[in-house]
Amino acid sequence: MSYNPDRINIHELTVEEPKKQEGLPFDSDTEITEMEWREMKDQLQYYQDNFEDANFRSLAMALKILDPKIDFGINQDVWFSRLKRKLEELKQSGVTNWWDFAKQAAVIKILSPSFTLDQSDLQGLKTELEDRKKREREKAGTTRFAEYVVALKILDPKIDLDLNQLDWKRMKDSLEQHRKGASEGESIHWSSFARQAMYMKIIDTNIDLHLDIASWKGMRDWANDAKKSQQGPFPWRALEMKILAAERVEVTDEGLIITMPKRKESIKPEIPPIPEAKQF
Repeated sequence: MSYNPDRINIHELTVEEPKKQEGLPFDSDTEITEMEWREMKDQLQYYQDNFEDANFRSLAMALKILDPKIDFGINQDVWFSRLKRKLEELKQSGVTNWWDFAKQAAVIKILSPSFTLDQSDLQGLKTELEDRKKREREKAGTTRFAEYVVALKILDPKIDLDLNQLDWKRMKDSLEQHRKGASEGESIHWSSFARQAMYMKIIDTNIDLHLDIASWKGMRDWANDAKKSQQGPFPWRALEMKILAAERVEVTDEGLIITMPKRKESIKPEIPPIPEAKQF
């Protein structure tokens, strides 16, 4: 049928509005203000000046992953030398706590991707991984097994983790226990839930963590509370949500490569012109 504007009934003319597209669940580029960045850098400087090495490591790693191009504004030679010296002290005393060794080494690797461990250290970490697998399979309750796995993967991106169904079930059960605790009103579980979910996504970027609206609201509320308290955990809350909102997370020799979804621009419908009314 040919188009005839004379026969259009303008009372039946409607404009169909497309469904609204939601933005990112969390966007660190827009949701962390310049003032908050300054405050976090100032806090890092404070940790360095006061030799609070554990807090320094944790905050520096969080900021580096949030912004890989960050300029810390401090003497990097000083803090890098200190971090490596701490790790050497652990090695010289004979590593008995591979968990602590792995966490400290992983931080250095994130901050300086050229850092490498020797084969004897990597073998020690892998032996500890196998021992942890056996212990975890015999335990119940929540677990921090995923944290150790991530540290090892950061230190050796090509490692064959050889995680089986029982290992994954253990991690997933822990995640669901935190989700259940949070849904029952124990809001502190959102912190553990977000951390566990983040580690699992780093291990397997394609994993389905079932992050629904309630999950995002819980994590966001917890992050906002952390921001208000000004007690230090907000950078980690932001880091967790950035990784969970990512389209893809890859562990490479150059560190974590986080690919965020493209921001969706609002689409305004084209409104056709109303046909000129005809006089009959």
